[in-house]
Amino acid sequence: MLLRLLLTLLTSVQFVCSSVVVPQSLTNVSTPPVSEHQFSMSKRIIGGEPVEADKYLWAVSLQVDENTGPLARFKINYLPLCGGSLISSRWVVTASHCFYYTQDPSRWRVRLGYGKLHAGYWETAKSWFYHRYGSQRQMLKPYYNVKEIFIHPEFHPQGMYKDIALVYLKESVPFKVLPGFAPLRLPKHTPTGEWPPPGSHCTAIGWGCGVSRGPPKDKQHAVNLTTIPHSLCSSIYGDKGLSPFKLCAGFVRQGKGLCHGDSGGPLVCYSVDGKEILAGVAISGNPNGPSIFTGASHFRTWIDSMLRYHHTLD
Repeated sequence: MLLRLLLTLLTSVQFVCSSVVVPQSLTNVSTPPVSEHQFSMSKRIIGGEPVEADKYLWAVSLQVDENTGPLARFKINYLPLCGGSLISSRWVVTASHCFYYTQDPSRWRVRLGYGKLHAGYWETAKSWFYHRYGSQRQMLKPYYNVKEIFIHPEFHPQGMYKDIALVYLKESVPFKVLPGFAPLRLPKHTPTGEWPPPGSHCTAIGWGCGVSRGPPKDKQHAVNLTTIPHSLCSSIYGDKGLSPFKLCAGFVRQGKGLCHGDSGGPLVCYSVDGKEILAGVAISGNPNGPSIFTGASHFRTWIDSMLRYHHTLD
């Protein structure tokens, strides 16, 4: 019976999002080029449901200015490339491979999870007025600029090994502006064991495309996923590079999971008292099989050390 199940899984899975590449600046490994269109169609939530505005403010969108050259300043066009998780007033956790495009912080901005991927005219005008004539802490900004980008030193694009990164914002996000607004909690460090355990009910958050390879939607989406044993996920994907630092969550043939812009986005699981905790950083997805994440608990020590070491960046 088990053999039959595995054969069914293997024949149904199409690893649609495994071909993300990283620039030579991140590694000395040669990787094939990728077009802007290919990466702009990178992973988004498939089969999820739209969420209430401000429910997941810590689930952010990382957007890059795709224009370069001497005239770039006159034509700014931000492309939503990845997701991320706000873990403090200045720090965002995301995936290293998101920065294949550029590691220049000045070309990146972060949009909090307001519900919509882009700020409207009224939101932009109101924010400009408050920040010019009122208190800097009276409201949240439509976008936050990036000061520094930190790729994990052992990241390798082959198999997306240790695919995690940190982003440091130019200014703090004022959590006190909204009641209940707080950064996403980090898991405890688990160097050997799996967390969350298989069978945990978790949630992936991003901006959905509705169907595989469809256009991105402007509204934030969430999809419920169940974590599966590492051994079973390895048997499904074989040589796709499922290292011990990764975890899998999702279903088979249910049309739910990650699809093509939400790489780096959060998989959140829940504590005994129902608190949301960052469990995974999205790497790749598949509407016909489980999605793959970098297991956040393996990197808690690295994250803590980075936050301590760089607390005086200003």
